[in-house]
Amino acid sequence: MEATAVSVGKSVLGGALSYAQTAIAEEGALKLGVQRDQSFIRDELEMMQSFLLAADKEHDGHHHEVIRTWVKQVRDVAYDVEDCLQDYAARLKKPPWWSLPCTVHRERRRIGNEMKELRAKVEDVSQRNMRYHGVSAAAPQSSSVTAAELLQSTAAIDDIDEARRAAKQQEKVDLVKLITNDGQGGLRVIAVLETRSGPAGTVPVVRAAYQKLKGEFECHAWVRLMHSFDANQFIGSLVRQFKANSREGTGKTPQGTPSGVSVLNEMEAQDYNLLHDFTGYVTNKKYLVVLNGLSTIEEWDWIKTYLPNNHNGSRVLVCTQQAEVASCCTCTDDKYKVSEIQHEGSFSKPLYVFYKEVVSQPVNSDSTKMKSETRSSMEGASTTSDSKTVPSDGVIQEDGPKDLPESSLPPHLNRDSNTVSVKELSRSTTQLIGRGKEKDDVIKLLSDCNPIRQVISVWGMGGIGKTTLVKSIYQSSELEKLGFERRAWVTVLRPFQLTELLRSLAQRLVKDSPGKKVESIPGLARSGLSTMGSEELIDKLKQDLTGKKYLIVLDDLSTTTEWDSIIRNLPINNNGSRIILTTRFKLVAQHCSKKEMNMHNIEGLTDGDALELFLTKVRMDGDESELKPDLKEEAKIIIKKCGRLPLAVATVGGFLSARPRNIIEWREFSDRISEEFDNNPSLEMIKKILASSYEGLTYHLKSCFLYMSIFPEDSDIRYRRLLRRWTAEGYSRATRNRSNEKVAEEQFTALLNKSMIQQSKTIASGKTGFCQVYNLMHEIIISKSEEENLVLVLDDHITSRSKDKVRHLVVSKSWSREKNDMQNIVDVSHIRSLTVFGEWKSFFLSKKMRMLRVLDLEDAEGLQDPDLVPIGKLHHLKYLSLRGSFGVFNLPNSFGNLLNLETLDIRGTWVTKLPATIGRLQNLKYVHAGSLDDEDDQPIIKLLHQFRSIREEMGTRFAVSYIMLFITAWLRNLDVCGVKVPRGIGRLRSIHTLSIVNIARGKALLKNLKKLTQLCKLGVTGINKNNCKELCSAIADHGRLQSLLLRAEGNAGLEGCLDNMSQPPKDLKSLQLYGNLVTLPEWIKDLKILQKLSLRNTNLKADTTMEVLGNLPMLAILRLQDNACEEEESVSVPSVSQV
Repeated sequence: MEATAVSVGKSVLGGALSYAQTAIAEEGALKLGVQRDQSFIRDELEMMQSFLLAADKEHDGHHHEVIRTWVKQVRDVAYDVEDCLQDYAARLKKPPWWSLPCTVHRERRRIGNEMKELRAKVEDVSQRNMRYHGVSAAAPQSSSVTAAELLQSTAAIDDIDEARRAAKQQEKVDLVKLITNDGQGGLRVIAVLETRSGPAGTVPVVRAAYQKLKGEFECHAWVRLMHSFDANQFIGSLVRQFKANSREGTGKTPQGTPSGVSVLNEMEAQDYNLLHDFTGYVTNKKYLVVLNGLSTIEEWDWIKTYLPNNHNGSRVLVCTQQAEVASCCTCTDDKYKVSEIQHEGSFSKPLYVFYKEVVSQPVNSDSTKMKSETRSSMEGASTTSDSKTVPSDGVIQEDGPKDLPESSLPPHLNRDSNTVSVKELSRSTTQLIGRGKEKDDVIKLLSDCNPIRQVISVWGMGGIGKTTLVKSIYQSSELEKLGFERRAWVTVLRPFQLTELLRSLAQRLVKDSPGKKVESIPGLARSGLSTMGSEELIDKLKQDLTGKKYLIVLDDLSTTTEWDSIIRNLPINNNGSRIILTTRFKLVAQHCSKKEMNMHNIEGLTDGDALELFLTKVRMDGDESELKPDLKEEAKIIIKKCGRLPLAVATVGGFLSARPRNIIEWREFSDRISEEFDNNPSLEMIKKILASSYEGLTYHLKSCFLYMSIFPEDSDIRYRRLLRRWTAEGYSRATRNRSNEKVAEEQFTALLNKSMIQQSKTIASGKTGFCQVYNLMHEIIISKSEEENLVLVLDDHITSRSKDKVRHLVVSKSWSREKNDMQNIVDVSHIRSLTVFGEWKSFFLSKKMRMLRVLDLEDAEGLQDPDLVPIGKLHHLKYLSLRGSFGVFNLPNSFGNLLNLETLDIRGTWVTKLPATIGRLQNLKYVHAGSLDDEDDQPIIKLLHQFRSIREEMGTRFAVSYIMLFITAWLRNLDVCGVKVPRGIGRLRSIHTLSIVNIARGKALLKNLKKLTQLCKLGVTGINKNNCKELCSAIADHGRLQSLLLRAEGNAGLEGCLDNMSQPPKDLKSLQLYGNLVTLPEWIKDLKILQKLSLRNTNLKADTTMEVLGNLPMLAILRLQDNACEEEESVSVPSVSQV
């Protein structure tokens, strides 16, 4: 998994390098006489980027501190390079006529000196890497866990808290005594669980016990498990250590020859039989085996088959960070205990041990003794209610089909006895809150009579409950009635290895299938399943599944490549076979299921279901009393902060069940919930699981996703606003065949499909209008973006500590807005974006913000015309939004200096005309003006509703005067929406969107419309008899126009104004007509690719209108508003999917 620093570093380097290679940079360097410096910097940046890619590949995404520090330095240098290159490119533009030659010369000399300083800085960073051996440094062993491993541990997060609660009620135990207790009994499995990240705290304690006791066993071995699990490697490691460490092996070592060399020589002999040797050790000798790093139940399912119970006091000691794994290793049909380990040393987190308590048996009862020994065999091999049986050869048999689902669920500890019973477990797993409909839908697909094999996909973000839902189906009584002859559940582990997955699938088919007779463990080993190669496993699967009705569950599928490699090895039986898969990615679900009806998107719980789940977990302490009203309200607040995510809600509820049930305790927890998720071992796994989704993103998507931390929690982020900002910041860069806007759309879709964001609102076309970041995910990206100095949010929690080189500054509503505080907190000279929520203050803009690219003042309160003057000096500005600022009436002519501006949004302001200098903005693509809701035909009503906020911003007297003027214009049927454009509008050759323009106030647009060859979206108001012919002529046969809005106020409206268009735009896909029309224009019949039509106040006749619209083959969306048609309720167009 790639570190955030490296991802951001790659993204920034890519931007700097792209600009350094442009013709503009080359030309500027030539004029300044710094071509050699510019070329050196460009080449050095290219080498840095190559190094990052190579280092990331070499270290498999796990970087030590030297590389991470160096990457941050590279990132800062890359930022400086890009800033400098763009700065001198802007300065080298043709200077104003009033500039003195000496001033221009001095400015160019300054930039040239900066370039030379920059070269020296780049050289220093490059040499620093060599000085500290960043390239050749060895990558440390990763302590991170894969997404699959995290998913498998989610069900047992509650168990950590239960373990802590249980351990507090008893004294700590000595690990050495625990291992040696009942030294002549059956095989015992003891699992040590550490609740902090990384195994460093567990190993010393377990290692000390191992070194102290290994002499008491005939053979012993310490195995560090590798992922994914390799049976041959595992058995070979055990035998090598057994031989080298056992009394027999040591006794046979020739004098002077190291035992390891002697063993290796013996095992490499041609006639050596590994399985025979291994079976001899584990069947006849008393052994001690330590399994360090056991992380999944699937690994344990394999390992336990190789370690039989020889009833001579053998021990298996497991070190794991997964509570579920610990419980499954030690859980039997009886009870187990959880205790805290007594150890020396200062560990910040306690260590817990899971073990079977030895029950003393009467000496004179042989039969009871035999039963006790039988039951103490291989603890943890099952969590079902059916006890294991031990065949005559002393080896445990595998459990029946219920083994997997039960073993994958969290045991719940009894507070009094500190034990877990299978009955309690079964009872707890039957609770599936808020997923009844989804469960019924999937079972209905499983029971469908269609004999063709179906693939059912369950997809959604991590922690949403996909695996829990499918497990409840897999172990349900309904499934038993569907007649599946073969069943298997397999979790797809990382890194993906097809051979190991097929091996696990073959094993699970043996274990889970109803009525399947299970071989003993040595039988399985001798059958060669553990040593089979890929082709042999494929043949065995086909042999076992061909002609059978089977059900296979693939949990946590990540890519379509994984699916393609798996599915080709499963026979197609037209007898009702089914495959269920869980995935976080919509595209994977679409690829596998093909049919929409077989795809199930799992979303967050409803408020009611989330509260029910929370209360169920809170009452695990046995107190079933009703919550007081104040506690219930606080519970709702906590649930909201958990984002109604089942994983988070259940975990927090279980955590609070062990805390005092009072409002003070819960409120304190709610106030510091983010810190609790980071620091509390019972809760930290939640963020690990969510962070694993983030870590799976490409570095391009990581940068885009981190950028979303700019927006407040729970806020609805407008789709177009986000995409325009991404492109302005350089996060979405054009490629040879795709524009930067297209790239931005693809990045947004990728985040949506990967369940990183959720759609919160849709627009009229049915497309995404707004999105949200999940609450807990928002916490993660805030912490990561602050860690990388990417985003700084000024809020009520901010400290006066200065932040160095922050790139994106956010002023929140809750911040105090003290000028001195802002100067002390942040250095604004490197700011690339400024976003203000709430009240505006003039000191927010500074002369030092030379590199500002994005200025987003949407809905800022108190913004007035004088505040806009300094904006004209922001030469690098690409995105400017004044949307919803009621105090803005005029745009200054200095806006003509914003030569890099791409987006200008002034909707919801009182601006009625664009400045005359607007024609200078050759890069301007998107101009949005007019009312905030261009479909509102009663703006005066809306204005009166907003009177209070207008009065607060502008003062009562001024607000009343302006509103009276507005009312007068409205009553006289004057169109008060839209802006007047100047004569220079025709020079905007890059313009893509221009809306809404009022042509009643001037005809500049009509005279220049043909020149706007890149225009795709146009909105026009103020249409009347005097200008309609010229408008139709200008619009007719426009080459690129895809979206058109035509609007006219008053009784006359659009009637007779649109009939003169000889040829409508051939690429028109969206048409909006607002105003009295009576009959549709004839040319609408020619819109063969029209997809969306909106009509309002058109007063059309329903019959004739629907007859025309029925002949439009591509029309999918028809919107009728406010007297659009007579008898609107009877409107019906067969081809339209949405009316």
